[in-house]
Amino acid sequence: MFLINIHAKYFNKVNLVTLFDFFLVIVIISLAVLVGVLAPAILQISRSARKAEAFFDTINQEIGPLLKSLSQTSIELQKLTSSLNDKVNKTDQIIETVKQSSDTLLITTHILKNTVTPLATQVGGFYAGVKAFTHFFTKSGKTKT
Repeated sequence: MFLINIHAKYFNKVNLVTLFDFFLVIVIISLAVLVGVLAPAILQISRSARKAEAFFDTINQEIGPLLKSLSQTSIELQKLTSSLNDKVNKTDQIIETVKQSSDTLLITTHILKNTVTPLATQVGGFYAGVKAFTHFFTKSGKTKT
């Protein structure tokens, strides 16, 4: 009986230890799989972080000259816009002057037309009358002799 009790005590302890060992093995395998899966992901994240840091360093170095260039371009565009606005204003003034000149010419043309045409008609009529008069007298003088 003593052997059975020892054997029973040993068997029960073995079963408990075996069950504990089984769960321990499952936990260790699960951790190993988890580490095996997470290790490449962590390494990739580390590489990506280094590349991102290098990218941000490059951007940091290039952003200053880029902003300076953009500022200079903006200033040049403002100067160009100002110059174009001045030229447009001058062109508007020239167009207004030409319009005023054409209006003055049109008024002058109307005045001359209304003044010179009757005057020319009168002068032409006067000339025709003088010509007819001289023709009459030259013809009359020839018939007397």
